[in-house]
Amino acid sequence: MKKTLINVALFFLINALGFSMSTAIVLFVTTFSFVDLTAAELNVEQFKYDIFYKHSVTWMVCALFSFSFFFLKGMWRYIMLLAPIVVPFIYTTMNMMKYL
Repeated sequence: MKKTLINVALFFLINALGFSMSTAIVLFVTTFSFVDLTAAELNVEQFKYDIFYKHSVTWMVCALFSFSFFFLKGMWRYIMLLAPIVVPFIYTTMNMMKYL
């Protein structure tokens, strides 16, 4: 019973971290002035679409993959569990590159 609760808590924690990854990336690049959100040439609506909407869709797909954490064994179990963090991070970073 204790192991099941730990697995469920780990599942929700990893998915919450993955969901907040795009916000963390935007905070990082704006804090260190890599992207100026007040610049006239920046289309803020397109920026929000590229970063937040695309990230959310990618995260939802990866969250479905991470559900397999409860059914797989061995190394693949943890690879699928980390998918909601790793894949959206890479995808959001790649989308962010065109604004740098």
